[in-house]
Amino acid sequence: MQRFLCALSVYLFASVVSAAKLEVIHGWLQLPEGETLGQVSGVSAGVHGDVWVFHRASRVWSANPAKAAPIPDATVWRVDGATGRVLARWGAGTFLLPHGLFVDSRGHV
Repeated sequence: MQRFLCALSVYLFASVVSAAKLEVIHGWLQLPEGETLGQVSGVSAGVHGDVWVFHRASRVWSANPAKAAPIPDATVWRVDGATGRVLARWGAGTFLLPHGLFVDSRGHV
């Protein structure tokens, strides 16, 4: 979790704020009851301050993902940038081995 938060902080702010002091906020991400964060394969900042997280849920990297069934859990999370609370989840049954996420200037994921 610590690596995720550190990477998230750097990714979101390094290119925008050159002289700002960056810090890890332990416990920022508020996981919903019963949820676990899998391997994170993409993080992006939304236009309204949300943070989008693309993760693999219970799936681990596979040499041949095409032989696997789609991940049954939601793999895309919209997180409130201020509170760390997960606001929405989607992507269940859609992705085999997700990687990469981009949010454009109009908020399209």
